[in-house]
Amino acid sequence: MWRKCVPAFLASLCGCRQVEERGDRGLQPWETVSRFVEVDGHRLHVAQRGAGCDVVLLHGLGDSSVGWRFVAPDLAAMGYRVSAWDALGAGRSDKPAGADLTLPAHARRLLCVLDGLEIRRAVLVGHSLGGGLALLAAQMAPDRFDALVLLQPAAYPEAAEEDRWFWDTPLLADVVLGVLPSRYIARYGLKQNFA
Repeated sequence: MWRKCVPAFLASLCGCRQVEERGDRGLQPWETVSRFVEVDGHRLHVAQRGAGCDVVLLHGLGDSSVGWRFVAPDLAAMGYRVSAWDALGAGRSDKPAGADLTLPAHARRLLCVLDGLEIRRAVLVGHSLGGGLALLAAQMAPDRFDALVLLQPAAYPEAAEEDRWFWDTPLLADVVLGVLPSRYIARYGLKQNFA
């Protein structure tokens, strides 16, 4: 249920030491503010627009805040402050080699980013991997979120386990991946995952 909230605009302007705000240079058309929040020594990018109750947009695997470029302006026009993050390794966020990119690590970083932006309560909108991230973040800190909007969430562990036999059979994946052309493997993977 949506609750009335005090616009977070002034709080977002105040920021804190770990939040860096960029001026107009480098902004994309759907952004009003481009911010970087430092978490564990890594810079995580957040594109923001609007003022009002907070809506946080979480992209899927292989995407970034750019994927929300047509959604964010409409939500902002409806009276929300919209924050679209780039997870570690995506978009304009840092891409450190060997970083922990597991879902629990992303969820912990997301909560730190929300703290850095002084977002105390929000609605999370997650697509694909972002949907799984939204579910895990809400499980970790249920009092921080008013609602979840999940768009094709990657959130069913039993479905992910169905095809594990291929990877768990000794040498099978190595042999198959070593023999088949990478173009075929990519085409098959895309066909399995995208309409």
